[in-house]
Amino acid sequence: MNNNQLAAASHLGWIIPVPCLVTALIYFNSTDKYVRDHARQGLFYQILALLAGLVVFGFNLVIFSILPAALISIISLLVYAVFLVLLIPAVLGAVAAFQGKQYAYPIIGGLAHLLPF
Repeated sequence: MNNNQLAAASHLGWIIPVPCLVTALIYFNSTDKYVRDHARQGLFYQILALLAGLVVFGFNLVIFSILPAALISIISLLVYAVFLVLLIPAVLGAVAAFQGKQYAYPIIGGLAHLLPF
């Protein structure tokens, strides 16, 4: 794989069943600054998305034990909608990386440098 493909893959790594694994492998095994910058952005985004997913999962456990089935279906649709909304910046990042451009996620992009590694 060339650098653009690795950088693009680092943005989409959270789609697989083991979140952050692909992006972490790309980040820690790459020596290219361009790939590492994209992998850092992707890893930070994926960590935040994973934490948000855990919060939503915990919230759903509470909601599912209280609400009737009809409302649970509506809430489940909202969860899928949130997933799709989270997917949009990742796809935009992958497209930018594949084209050889720098990309920073909206709102959180400037915070990715805070990762301790």
